[in-house]
Amino acid sequence: MTALLAHHAGSGYRAIAADLHVPADTVRSWLRRITGRAEWLRQTATVWAYERDPMLPPILPTGSLLGDALQALGVAVSAHRRRLGFKASPWQILTMVAGGRLLAPVQPALSG
Repeated sequence: MTALLAHHAGSGYRAIAADLHVPADTVRSWLRRITGRAEWLRQTATVWAYERDPMLPPILPTGSLLGDALQALGVAVSAHRRRLGFKASPWQILTMVAGGRLLAPVQPALSG
């Protein structure tokens, strides 16, 4: 999550990699995968959040697809924890929200 927040704040993959002591290609791959499914993550996390707390106020747009996805994921984690307690870590909840596909390769759209 640190890499995603840093990227959203404007850091490049090389700087993020150096800060995290991770290969630059690894960080670049993470960022491509997340940004490639940002809209899907936003939609999925929004549904997840409102299923757990139908009285949530609107999740406001941030001005970017990645920012909107991160915002919705944060709201979903918070809603889940308020409803069900703190037994799961934020990463466990994110994994549930994304169905284990947070960093999975993005499949190209089929033409048809």
